[in-house]
Order: sequence, then structure tokens, then C-alpha cells
Amino acid sequence: MDAKQLEALYGPGAQFSDNKPGDTITYRSGGREITDVILYVIAPAQHRGIIYVMTQPDPATSLPALCFPNERIEDPEPALYTCLKCGGMHTVGQGCPLA
Repeated sequence: MDAKQLEALYGPGAQFSDNKPGDTITYRSGGREITDVILYVIAPAQHRGIIYVMTQPDPATSLPALCFPNERIEDPEPALYTCLKCGGMHTVGQGCPLA
């Protein structure tokens, strides 16, 4: 589907969003963790925020899966430490390139 078809089907696209079409996210739906690609981001309306339309259909309904931002599972930030050898910052397990 092209952008015009998606807009005709779902309404205006969001101008601003943490994620955009083509981004891969992991989210919870029906007690399961699902990793999928965002097809379209529906703009917020008066009583709701944005909605992500996913590429894979919802297995329970066979309709396009919809994901709200609060259903996303965020990737944790990698832990950093200050290296005693070079004074730089490295992720845990990465090791210093000067070692």
C-alpha cells in the first residue's frame, strides 16, 4: 500500500512520533511479546494518542495489528563504565580497544 491508500484507510498520519514506519518494535498483545515492523503511524485524535499499524495481522482477528505506544517494550540502555586504561566510556562486556 502506498501512503495515499494508508491515509484513506486509517486517517492522517502522525507528523511527530517516537517511532516511524519501517521501525521494528517489540510490544505486548494478548499476553504475548511480538516483534514487528511499523507500517503506518495514525495521528492522534481528540481522545486518544497515536496508534501504530503493524505489518503482521493480529492472529486473533486476522485484521491489521494495532499497537499503542504504552504497549511497546523498550530496549534497555546498555550499561556503561569508565575505563581505567583510557578514561573513555565502554559498554559492559565490550572491553577497552587499547587493551
